[in-house]
Parts: sequence; structure tokens; C-alpha cells
Amino acid sequence: MACVLGLHCVLHYGLHGGLHDAEALVLALGRVSSLIVTLSETGRALQRADAAFLDQLVAGLRRHPDTHAHSDTLNTALLACMQPLEKMFKDADNVALSSLVSTVHIPAGPGPATQASQAKTAAVSMFDDDLDVGAPVVAASGANRPTSAGPASASLATSCRLSCLNLITSLGMLDPNSTIATLLQLIHHSGSSHPKPPPELVHRALRCLCDLVATAEGCHHIRQATAALIGEPNGLLAHHRFQRDEVLMVLQLLSQLAKTFLSQHGSSSTAGQWSEAVQQDLAAMMNVLEEVMRIIAAAESKGDKPTSWQIRVQLATSILDLILIDTEGFGDELLSACLEKVTKLLSDDMYFARRHGACLATVLYGKWTRPQSVFDDLQKELQLRSLASGDLAAEHMETGVLMLGETAAACGALEREAVFLLCGHAAQHPPHIGLVGAALDMLAARLHYPSRSSLMPVHAQTLVFDWCSHNLSLQHFLTIQELVAVDERGGREQRALITSYMHHLLPVLLLDQREEQLQEVATCLGTDVKVLLQKCLHSILGSALPYKETGDAEERTLANTVTAGGLLLKHLTGKLALLDLLFSQFAPPALLGLFALLRPVCSVTDIHWSRHKQQPPTSQTPCIEGVCLAHNGTASGSLKETTFLEGAIMQEERNKLFHSKAVSVISTVLLSASDEPTPARPFFPIKTVLAAINHAPNQKDAKMNQDVLWAKASYSNCPHAICCFLKVVFTTGSFGFRQHRVQVLRGDAIGTLLVSCHQQLQKTRHPRHARQALGPLKALLALLGDAVTVPSTFRYASTILLQQLNSRERWGDCCQLLQSILDRMLKQQSSLEVVGAHLQTMLASIMASLHSNLGPANSTRPAAQGSTSGTNLAGDAASEAALVKLVLRLTVQAPSGLHVYLRDVEPLLPLPALEPACRYLSSLLLDVACVSWTMLALQVRSGFWL
Repeated sequence: MACVLGLHCVLHYGLHGGLHDAEALVLALGRVSSLIVTLSETGRALQRADAAFLDQLVAGLRRHPDTHAHSDTLNTALLACMQPLEKMFKDADNVALSSLVSTVHIPAGPGPATQASQAKTAAVSMFDDDLDVGAPVVAASGANRPTSAGPASASLATSCRLSCLNLITSLGMLDPNSTIATLLQLIHHSGSSHPKPPPELVHRALRCLCDLVATAEGCHHIRQATAALIGEPNGLLAHHRFQRDEVLMVLQLLSQLAKTFLSQHGSSSTAGQWSEAVQQDLAAMMNVLEEVMRIIAAAESKGDKPTSWQIRVQLATSILDLILIDTEGFGDELLSACLEKVTKLLSDDMYFARRHGACLATVLYGKWTRPQSVFDDLQKELQLRSLASGDLAAEHMETGVLMLGETAAACGALEREAVFLLCGHAAQHPPHIGLVGAALDMLAARLHYPSRSSLMPVHAQTLVFDWCSHNLSLQHFLTIQELVAVDERGGREQRALITSYMHHLLPVLLLDQREEQLQEVATCLGTDVKVLLQKCLHSILGSALPYKETGDAEERTLANTVTAGGLLLKHLTGKLALLDLLFSQFAPPALLGLFALLRPVCSVTDIHWSRHKQQPPTSQTPCIEGVCLAHNGTASGSLKETTFLEGAIMQEERNKLFHSKAVSVISTVLLSASDEPTPARPFFPIKTVLAAINHAPNQKDAKMNQDVLWAKASYSNCPHAICCFLKVVFTTGSFGFRQHRVQVLRGDAIGTLLVSCHQQLQKTRHPRHARQALGPLKALLALLGDAVTVPSTFRYASTILLQQLNSRERWGDCCQLLQSILDRMLKQQSSLEVVGAHLQTMLASIMASLHSNLGPANSTRPAAQGSTSGTNLAGDAASEAALVKLVLRLTVQAPSGLHVYLRDVEPLLPLPALEPACRYLSSLLLDVACVSWTMLALQVRSGFWL
């Protein structure tokens, strides 16, 4: 064995550059092949270290086929032992007997022939082949062995065959096609021989066959492999009887074949039209699954459940591996039966089966276009307090909690519901608070959040909304404060927890008019309901405004109840107090529509200003500002009601108050925007959010609404203004209108809204959350329109988007937004200088994203679990195309005004897709060089340097 070990070392170093003599390598490989045959003939197997070196040798020859010009010759020299190994496999009985005879020592007899006969007889007689407990019976010379004992040295023959199989499989990686044919012949020989070989030998041969089929060269032999599993007459399940070991092995090999098919051909959704041969391979695997299902069903129909939990789990694994390839090949009946097998794992009697089922079932979410329907079916098998009542088994509840954690991590569309069900279960079953906390910790880690408390702000708004929608009490919420706390203090103090959720909780309570819970929140915070409503009024109104634009009559009624009556009117008692509150929150004219919303509940028929006409102002008396609320009657159109409120707030202070609160309302409306066409409440499509903001002034047409938002009209020039300022002139005792231009969406307000959108994005760590958080920014950019070309707005908006390019999943959306901003900027000649100053930063961010995600270090990264290489490549190509398009927009397609800035940018990455941009930048630099040399030549000619 030392010789084999030494040759392995020489060959290992030779293949990596230490030995370049092809003839020496061929001789060495031939020597190794001869030694392998010699060892096998003597009945000895390679030691573990020698087998490991042989595997390294084969791997080296496969990994570096171009290292030597004579690689085929090298492989042929090593594979010279394949035919002798095949022959020894078939004649293993005689090989084992010869090996046994060579170990028996017989004293000298009358002659050599007699000695050989005596040795053979002694070997046959002394070998206790049936492995019984008693001493071996030494048969007399020439005695016949009983037929039940089998051939002489059967166990040694089996060991010899197993050793040959291992060697054939290891060496066969160099020539998978020929080796697969050899293994098929050996399997057929084993099936037709008498007596039958031991089951472990057949199982090993089938595993070796599927290992070779799993290679890229042998993947087109799937049909032959499936025939060896169920084919007549020598298939493993050709007898159509249920035997646990055989069924389990067939399912394991079927799963391996399905994974091989998926890696080589992809799924039906990504591969397009398959060839007829590929379709036949898939049909063959489906036949294996159908046969196994038939055998199991026949066994189950006889009474008790015959399958072990390992078989049930492996059956579900094989089903899902085939579902990942194609669902149409199943047929409705088979697909329904298979899905039932997967679903029933969640309520299996065995704990390990339920745990494996929880992980396996999540594969279905990615295969169906509507994962919600799949989750609804799976929920029926879960035992959770948030789903059912009554007596529930503790072990089943535990695996149900863990299954929800797996669901939330696997599918973004179901994450919201899964988190709510987890929290609801913990609230109604406090002993599982620690278990739910572990599930949420696992979810946070899977989604790249540092802790559970950093994940909960992403779910705060939806969790509170779902909590109230399912009529769960505040006390239940406080029970799980350690689970839902967004900071360390919130996990200790109930008051801190309610304060962190207050701006999400009160709008939902006002929407459903829940007075009892509203009073309970105020009690927990140690304050009055009126004060609580005053603090959260901008959140309440901002959350209610989008409901008025959905087109649904019921939702519009809910919004009117919040803004024009109900609990808001009840607790803010007194008409003058209510108007005074609204005046301090929202001064005219930008939120005149909010006054209009409350107009039915705040009309006053008295005029309380006559006493001021008789009091001339003095140096000690401040100027008194008033506001007049007026509107036209519904029938006569005459002025019916006016109200005069007095106060000592100066104009500048009032405007400051107004702007801070108005921006908060608009910010709340923006944060409810979602990029989905029909998002679940409390989110709304971007179109609805924009309508809510644009209609807030409540003017008679869209132009007048825009005039109010963007300060294109003064107060007194707006004929339908609900509010107008009056200046009390004490010296003359008269009143007159005063024109003002208070812009809501001015520079600082837009900056505040951008900060709010930026903060929303900074909370996220996972691309699925970032996609939702991009909705408010998309809505804001659509609202701004050409106002995004303001230098400060452009710089901040583009910086936010460039920061999001560190994740490949966000490239498409962010590049689309950057393109829209750049299109607006590059249309204006005055904006080119702003873009040019920011050009180097933009290109550097894009190059950094390309380098970190598509560079050489990541070009060979493994495919994600549960996905195919085809889909990964398609996603990478689409993502790269979005960035490349943006680079071309900034370089090749840039207007001439940017050329002076492009000459100063850093070189781009040498990627094939960026070659046009690289050539263009090189041409610009060449032009600069030519101009410089021309200027120098003219200066020399004119004698400038003399």
C-alpha cells in the first residue's frame, strides 16, 4: 500500500505543475491501475486514506482537463482497471474462494493436487458462512453442503463486489457514460443471478448509478436509472410490494434524480420548451412517484399506517422536488394526492415529521402564484390559539409556532399574517411567549436584522391594525410587550410601549370608533383622551384621508366618521375649542379641505367680535388676529354662518405652526403608500395617496388644489376659500382682507418629507421590506414632478436611491426612479451643472454596486436554496441591465453639456456590458489630449516659449 500512496502523491503534485512529462504520468497511472487490480484479486480493499487519495486523483484529472495536452491518454491509463474490476464483480465467488484458500495452511500430503483439494475442502468447511452461533461443522472431503447454506464464502464475495463497486464508481467519474452502462449491466447481472445477491449490494449499485447520473455528463441517463428502480423484471420495486427499506431508498434516489434534472434543465417556468428526450426523462420520474404512491396506498388500505416517519418525510421531499420542476406533469388527481401528503405532515403524530414538514411546505409558496391559498390550506393542520380554541396538544402547538416562523421567513406575502398569528398565539397562551420569541428571533436573523426589536418597527403599523381588526384587547397586547417592543425600554415599561405604538394605534381606534380602548390607552399613559387626540391629530387625519379616495362607499363613510364627528367631536368638546384646536394645527389656506371635512360639526351662529370694535389698541394690547370661517349654503348659496375666533398668535408664529403640522399630515399620508396595485389596509396604491394629498385643499378643481399646495394663488384671490385672514385695524375700526402666500410644499417641507421617506427605508434590512418602504418615496417623487429638479431636492433624492443599490433586489426599482429624475434634470440646460457636480458620485456608487454583486468574487457563488441556476442567471442579467442602462444614460446618451464633467470621472469597470461607455469616455479623453497638443504646437510655432 505504501507504493500506491507514493504514486498518489507523485500524481497529485504532477497534475499541479510539478511533473510535466506526459509519458511518466501515463506510466504512473498505469501502475496505479495495476495495483488496484492486484489488490482486488487478493480480496483486499483500499484503506480509507488510499481511497481518499484516489478520489483526489480523479478530482484533479476532472478539474484540470486542460492541464496536459494528453489528458485523454491519462484517463485511459487509469481506467485500464475497469474491465478487470467488472469481471471480478461477476466472478466474485471464485475470487473470494481463491482468497480464502490462500489463507488456509495444510500439512504436506501425498502430492500437490491432494494438498490443493484438501485446502479447498478445509476452507469451505471451516468458513462459518451463515454466521450462526455454533461452531462451524467441518464437512468431510467431497461432502455436499446444504442448499440453504448458499455458495461458499458468500459474505466474502459480497465484500468483494462492494469493493469493486466503490472502485468503479470512483474511477467512473472520469468517463460517466461508459461507467453508467457498466453499472446497468452489473445491476442486471445481480438481478438475474441465483441465488439473489444481498439487498445492500443492489442498493449500493443503485446509489453508485445515481451518483454518476447526477454529473453533467451523465444527466441524460435518467430514464435508465428510473428503469433500474421500478422497471421489469429486475427493478428494485418490480415486485410491487411494500418494503420499507426499498421504498425509502427509491424515494431518496428519486429526489436525487429530480435535483439533477432541475440543475441541468431548469423548471418549466424558466426553461421554455423542453426537447422530447427531456420530457421523457421527466415522465419517467413521474412514473416512479406514481408507482410509489400506489404501493403505499395499497399498504395503507390494509389497516395500520405501515410507513415510518422517515418515509413520509422523504415522500414529501420527493414530491416537492418534482413540483419545483413542473406541476402540469402530475395531473389533477396525482397532484391533489401529493399535496395532501405534504399537508398532512404538519399534523403528523411524530414530532420530527412535523418539523420537517414545516420546512418542506414553505417550498409551495414560491411555486404557486397565490401563496395565500396554499397557506389557508396549511393553516387547517396547525394547532394554535390564534387559529382555534379548545384543547390543543402542547407538542403540536410548538411545531405550529415554528412552522409560522418558517413561513414568515420564506414568503414575504405571508410574513405579515404569520407575525400576527405568532403574537396572537403568545398573547392567548402566555407559556409560549419564550417560544414565539425564539421564532421571531429566528425570523429577524433570517432577514438580516440584528435583533427582534429592530424587526418590530417594520411590523408595528400592520400588527396594530390586524390586532384591532381581530378584536384583540389592549391587555392582550401588553401581555406580549417583550415580543413587540421596538426598544429596550418598551420591553420593561408598558407606558413606553404604548407611546411607541401610539401614532399607529389611535388612527385604528378612531377608525372603528372604539371609545373604551381609547380610554384604556389614555389611562395607561396617565393622560386625558383630549390631550391624547391633540398629540396624534395629524396621524389620525393623515391615516383617514386616503380612505376618501378609494372609491368605496363604506371606506368613505369611515373616513367621514373620523374627520367629521364621532369620538373626535365628543372628546374635543365645545365648538370654539374644536375650531381653536384645528386653527392651531392647520392654518389656512393649504389645509382648507381639512376645515371643510369638519365643517358640519363646527358651525357657530354667533359673531363674537363686536366688543373689539369699541376698544382702540394701546401699547400694552397686542394686535388681535381673527379668522373667518365661511361657506356657501347647499340650497340658496348665501352666506349662512361665520365664526370669529380671537387669539394672540402672531402671523409668523401661526404660519410656523401650520407648516409643521401640515407636513406631518402629508408625511403620514405618504407613509401609507404601497407600490402594489391592491395592497392590504392600512396601505393604499400610490395613485390613491397622490389623490388624497392633491384633494386636501378641497377646491372645486384640480388646478385650484395645486394653486393652494404650491402657493400659486393668494388667499383673497381664491373664490372658494373656506378660510381667510382678517386684520383688525383698531385705529380706523374697519376690517380689510390681507393677501398672503404661504407655500405648503416649500423647500424645507420637501426636505422634511424626504427625511421621513429616508427614515422609513433605513429601518429595513431585507429587500422585501425595502420594496415596501420605497412606496412612499415613489409617491413623493410623483407628487413633486418637476420640483425634483431643485438642486437640494435632486441631490438628496438621488443620494437616497444610490444608497439602496447595495442590494441586487432593489436595482430595478431604484434605477427606474433615478432614470425618471435624470430625464427631468437633463431636459433643462440650467440643471446640467447640478448633475455634472454629482456625476462622479453617481457613477462611483453604481460601479461599487456592480463590483460587489457581479464581480469575479461573486461570479461563481452558489445558487440560493430552493432556486435554480437558471432563475438566478436571469435575475442577475435583468438586474445588471438596469444598472448598465443607467450608466449609458449618464455617459453615451448624456447631452454635450456633461462632456466637460465626464472627462474627470474615474475609469469604469472592465465589464463587457460597459464597453460602449468605456470607449466613449476614452474618446472624450483623447479629444482633450488632441486639443492640448494642438494648443502646445500653436504656442511653440508662435514663439510663445522663446
